[in-house]
Amino acid sequence: MKKKINPRETAVKVLMQVVEENAYSNRALAKALELSSDPRDSSLCTNLTMVTLRNLILIDHIIDSFSKLPVTKMKPFIRNLLRITLCELRFMGGSADYAAVNEAVNLTKFFGYGSLSGFVNGVLRNIVRNPNKPLLPKQNQPALLYSFPQALAKDLSKWLGEADTKVYMENSLTPPGVTIYANTTKISKFELMEKLVNLEPVLLDESDSFFALKSPKNITEIPEFKNGEFFVMDYGTSLSLSYMNPQPGETLIDLTAAPGGKAFAMACMMKNQGLISAYDIHPHKLRLLESTSRKLGLSIIKSGINDASEFNPQIKKADAVLLDVPCSGLGTIRKHPEIKYKRTRDEIKKLSSQSKKMLETASKYVKPGGRLVYSTCTITPHENENVCETFAAKAGIKIVKSKTWLPGEYNDGFYAAEFKM
Repeated sequence: MKKKINPRETAVKVLMQVVEENAYSNRALAKALELSSDPRDSSLCTNLTMVTLRNLILIDHIIDSFSKLPVTKMKPFIRNLLRITLCELRFMGGSADYAAVNEAVNLTKFFGYGSLSGFVNGVLRNIVRNPNKPLLPKQNQPALLYSFPQALAKDLSKWLGEADTKVYMENSLTPPGVTIYANTTKISKFELMEKLVNLEPVLLDESDSFFALKSPKNITEIPEFKNGEFFVMDYGTSLSLSYMNPQPGETLIDLTAAPGGKAFAMACMMKNQGLISAYDIHPHKLRLLESTSRKLGLSIIKSGINDASEFNPQIKKADAVLLDVPCSGLGTIRKHPEIKYKRTRDEIKKLSSQSKKMLETASKYVKPGGRLVYSTCTITPHENENVCETFAAKAGIKIVKSKTWLPGEYNDGFYAAEFKM
C-alpha cells in the first residue's frame, strides 16, 4: 500500500546506506521509494540524495569550515543529516533557509538525538548567515570543487590529460539524460518520434535508433513502453553496437548480456533474423532479459546461464562475439556518484586481470574471420587499452579500431575495441 513519506528523512536514511554501508544509490533509492504515494516527494528525495552524493567532498569541506567537530567524528545520522540539509541550502535552493534548518532540528529530536539539536541548529544557522564562506583554497581546487578524491583526480589527469579531466569532472555533476532505443521490428523510429512528441524526442544519430527524451516522465507508464515499442538504453552503448555491426541472418554471442539492452538493439539491427545467444551468470537477471525479449517480440534471442570467465565447450562459435566486462564503472558516475569514492587502484588492477582472462576466453567462440568486440563503461587505460593491447600481442592479431567516450550530454563514459579473428 502506498504511503506518504518525509523526503528529507528518507534521503538521510538512503545516504547512510550508501556512504556508511556501501549500498548502491539506485538500489537503495528504489527500495526506499517503492511505496511512496507522492511523485513530488519521491523526486525531492532522489534529488537530495543524488546531488549530495555528487558533491559529497565539497559538502563535507563546507561543514568542517563551520563545525569544531569534524564530519568524520560525528555520529553517522548527524553527519548525513547535515549533508542533506547543506545540499538543500547551498546546491538546490529548494526551500526557505530557516525552514530547512528547522526541519533538520526536528529530525534530530525525532530520532533520539535531542541533546545534539543545539549543535545541529548552530552549525546550520551559521552556514545560512555566511552564504559566501568558506573560500575555496587555490591548491587542489578542481578536485575539491567537483568532489573527487585526490588520488583519483591525479590518476584522471594522468589518464585523460588536464583538459579532458576537467570536462569529465564537470560532467560528473550533471544528471544524466534519458535515452531510449526504438524497437524497429515493431515501429519505425520516425513513427515513434511522432508518438512521443510530448516528450520532446531528439534523434541522436540518423544511422541508429537512439533518442533522447527532453521531457522524461515515468517511463514504465508510457503506453509505447508497455507495448514494447522502445526500451531504455544508454547512448554510449552505440559505440560497441557499431563495432559489432550485426547483420540479418548472422549468429551472435553476447557473453555478459543481462539486463539485455545491447542484445535487444542488435536483434533490431538484424531485423529479428538470425540468432543471438545471450548469456549471463545470474539467473534472476536472465529471467528479466527473457521477459523483456518476449514483450519486445524479439524471437532470435536465446538465453542461457554461463560464466564468461571460463571456457564452455558447449557454446558453438559465432560470426561475432560481444564481451562487455565487469569494470570500475567510472564512466557512469553521474548515475552512480558513489563509485568515485569507493574505487581503489587495487580494485581496478584486479578487474583488469579478470578482463584479460575473459577476453581470451571470448576469443575462442569466434569463427575464423569473425568479429570480437570488447567493451566497458569505464575510462581507465588499465581496464581498456592495456587489456586489449596485451590480448592482441599475445594472440598475434591487431586491434581493428578502438575508442574512448567521455560522459557527454546523452551518454555515459564508454570504451570499445574490435578485433578480427
